[in-house]
Amino acid sequence: MERIGNVFRKRGDTEILRQEFEKTVAAAAIAHKTGLFRVPKVLDFDAKDGQMDTEWIPGLCTLQALALKDAGACYGLCGRLGSAIAMVHENLTLRTREPIAVHSCLDGLPGNQVFCHGDLTCRNVCYDTDHKSLVILDWATAPLLSGRGTRATRYFDLIWFSFDLFFLPTAAKMAFWKASPMADAFLSGYSAQCRQFAPNHFNLTAAEMAPCLGKLLNHPPPPRLRSPRAIARALKERIFQWRWQNYLLRRRNGAASSARFPGGSPGKHGSAGE
Repeated sequence: MERIGNVFRKRGDTEILRQEFEKTVAAAAIAHKTGLFRVPKVLDFDAKDGQMDTEWIPGLCTLQALALKDAGACYGLCGRLGSAIAMVHENLTLRTREPIAVHSCLDGLPGNQVFCHGDLTCRNVCYDTDHKSLVILDWATAPLLSGRGTRATRYFDLIWFSFDLFFLPTAAKMAFWKASPMADAFLSGYSAQCRQFAPNHFNLTAAEMAPCLGKLLNHPPPPRLRSPRAIARALKERIFQWRWQNYLLRRRNGAASSARFPGGSPGKHGSAGE
């Protein structure tokens, strides 16, 4: 991807890019209708050459960068994101019904299969500091999953994002990274909008997706040499996995608590600074 003036240009496989184009346009319509979030506008799509141009939105700060500064300020934003993704799952409709390469025993459950974002991470969720709004980027399915597919269990997006919340960009910030309350806020926002959300289904799917999540954790592959850097990464990943497993155990035991939202509860969709 490259920026050309006020345009972001993305090139790639024609079929994969076409799926991203369809999702981006359809998601933008949902964003406009609900007012919960914003999606960069598609300015041009060239199916023949495999090229898509989207608008550049100034003043964007990724959720990861925002949380590193003040995780507590992100609780409201995570709750709003959960509500936004619930609306996407309930309303996104695409011509391409290709399954994402993640399988669940819940695949045959009525209402479980939905059209998904496909790569919901702390880098693809942003806060527009100029307009105080939530922005969701990059509607292509994760490259780790071949970049293809549009449909999966609704819990795929929820687990992909929740899992990513626990991955720290730097060990120095570990003590200040409040992954559990941010994940609680995200799931509370989703469940407030979607009656079909079932905590036990979330836990079951998280267990089924463990091998896939392990690949995400090791992407890119760790250094082969037992250097101090490699040892530090291995230690950080062990702590990360331990925190993630403890979070899932807490949810399985029914002890998940609502995050403390500055200025409201998960049902009150405030901005990041509220």
